[in-house]
Amino acid sequence: MSQWFCTETPTNPAGPSVTFNVNITKDVNDDTNTIVKISNFSSLSGLATGNISGNTVSIPTQSVDGNTIQGSGTYNAATDKINLNYTVNDGLQSTVYSAVYSK
Repeated sequence: MSQWFCTETPTNPAGPSVTFNVNITKDVNDDTNTIVKISNFSSLSGLATGNISGNTVSIPTQSVDGNTIQGSGTYNAATDKINLNYTVNDGLQSTVYSAVYSK
């Protein structure tokens, strides 16, 4: 398990940035794809599942803590940072976020 620091900014609708920690754990690793589990994704309880292939990160559509999430981004090994853009829909409102994860 690895702890990452996240700065998350809602872009639609716009709002202030928030910071929090997440834990990212490698679940499965094969020749082309690493599956990871992300706890505290967007400050939600439960686990989100993501895929990393090369420097591409994808968060497939899934339900976390009663919210539908999905998104994508990039991983930069040189800076050890992940840049993600994702949507969280709580059933009433859909919010788009831009986030930077760093160690």
